[in-house]
Amino acid sequence: AAWFEKALHAPDQLRYRVAFALSELLVVSGAKQRTRFRGDSLAYYDDILAKNAFGNFRDLLDEVAKSPAMGIFLSHQGNKKYMSQSKTHPDENFARELMQLFSLGLWEMNANSSAVEIDGELVPAYSQEDVEQLARVMTGYDLVGNSRYGRTNRGAGEEWATPMEFSGTWHDFKGKSFLSKSINEESENVSGPSDFKNSLDIIFNHKNVGPHVAKHLIMRMVTSNPSAEYIERVSLVFNDNGTGVRGDLKAVVKAVLTDNEARGDEYKTNKNFGKAKE
Repeated sequence: AAWFEKALHAPDQLRYRVAFALSELLVVSGAKQRTRFRGDSLAYYDDILAKNAFGNFRDLLDEVAKSPAMGIFLSHQGNKKYMSQSKTHPDENFARELMQLFSLGLWEMNANSSAVEIDGELVPAYSQEDVEQLARVMTGYDLVGNSRYGRTNRGAGEEWATPMEFSGTWHDFKGKSFLSKSINEESENVSGPSDFKNSLDIIFNHKNVGPHVAKHLIMRMVTSNPSAEYIERVSLVFNDNGTGVRGDLKAVVKAVLTDNEARGDEYKTNKNFGKAKE
């Protein structure tokens, strides 16, 4: 109800249109029982999208990754390091979708989102080993106030509208390596390891992120069939907003909506232009 009130009547309509498009990229759901009965987790998630709609994509990734709604939806809330006695391995769900759906896609891309080919073969954007290494990073995070790590009671003092907190007991502090980058081993005495920040930086700076985000926003806001040139123009703005800043969503949205392909007369003559109205 709060979302529709703002989406229909707030003065900053473009912000909520962008937030809605981002919700179709960085997806959570109320279908899971625990989030369905704690609507504050979903309201907080929607607030994250609206707040960052014209912010930086790197900041958005950080807040999304730590949000209770995402933690529960993609099961890294309460994620535990490998323990030999129980043979428990870290849950890989969020690590995989963070790369596949939210940032990189399946294959290495050119700036226009076309797939890179070597000797006629597509090049994977990440490997299963990358997923396993990133899953180790995403250990030790749980709801604030949770008395039983990894469990939820839909109450009992848990905070569902606050970023998840870190617990070193369950975190893997050893060195990691993914996407051809290394993250050093850290002391178990630190209150917050740097591997979380470093891993998101590695993902954020991957060359796929620009075309992946650009194509998504164009398809959700202008046309389902953008040209490769249109995607590349927006992708280059994601890479550099003109002042050396990467991931500036305000500049990206402006590029999407003011591009010649969006503002021209093509929609009058090309029956395949445009998109279904939501």
